[in-house]
Amino acid sequence: MNKKIASILLNYNSNNDLFLSVNDLLKQEIENHFIIIIDNCSTIESINELKEWQKDMFPSATCGTPDDVSLQLTNTNINKIIFVFNDKNYGYSAGNNIGISIAQQLNAYAVLIVNPDMRIKNNNYINKLLSVADRDEKSAIVTSRIIGVDGKDQSPMVSDNFWREFLWPKQLFPKLFGKINFIEKINSHHPIYVSKVIGCCMLIKMDFLQKISFLDETTFLYSEEAILSAQVEHLNKKIVFVPHLYADHIHIKENKEKSSSRMLLMITSRLFYIKKYSNYSSMQKLLLFFSYKVWYLLHYLKK
Repeated sequence: MNKKIASILLNYNSNNDLFLSVNDLLKQEIENHFIIIIDNCSTIESINELKEWQKDMFPSATCGTPDDVSLQLTNTNINKIIFVFNDKNYGYSAGNNIGISIAQQLNAYAVLIVNPDMRIKNNNYINKLLSVADRDEKSAIVTSRIIGVDGKDQSPMVSDNFWREFLWPKQLFPKLFGKINFIEKINSHHPIYVSKVIGCCMLIKMDFLQKISFLDETTFLYSEEAILSAQVEHLNKKIVFVPHLYADHIHIKENKEKSSSRMLLMITSRLFYIKKYSNYSSMQKLLLFFSYKVWYLLHYLKK
């Protein structure tokens, strides 16, 4: 198997996690594997630390702004470790698209979008995902089990549902209505088609990314998984889930993630998905618009 694969890590003030994640990726037993690190305009202190690490560990790495790196890709001796430093925080999709664009210049067959807080201890992880992608022409995305710090599965995610969205207040009272389950239970030990997966670690074929003009950059953060799911379905492609393979997601939720500012961002992204990508009827979209606007107003007043 000699296809080029590019692992893309989007970093934002997460150096400690990034260093460990890159170390795991360097151990992957796969040929033609590139690692593209995109710093999404971290703090000056964080960037300086990252640059010092790069100089110590990868002195011959390709480095620079997106334009600098793009120009250097004409060199046939391009290093397999690439560092890109953005001049601002472009968000999840636009930030990853910079890495995807570089991977496209490298003629990569697929990219592994992997968050810095992922831990991949199976040295054949990428090979196993790639073998599934290779033998299924309908596949656009291939992913494994993702295990959280609590030992629970974080993927695959249940398909979108109008009533679950419309009745969002139930989420505020889990003791009264019960905790809402967003994870689909899979009993198969073999690769299986699913509707949606978490976006922290997934192999995406380049031909699919080219057809959708890369990730939709309208959203800064949130709802990327739902958008990708809709795009896969629109092109009559599939998301493949590999139950016997797993990676660890050591992300720890902090109180700031539940802040009103983040909730406003999440609701805005969700409304964009509903308007452009969902299969809901016009009436359902209208009801969700007013329902989410109430939620938006509540968080806006708390801000």
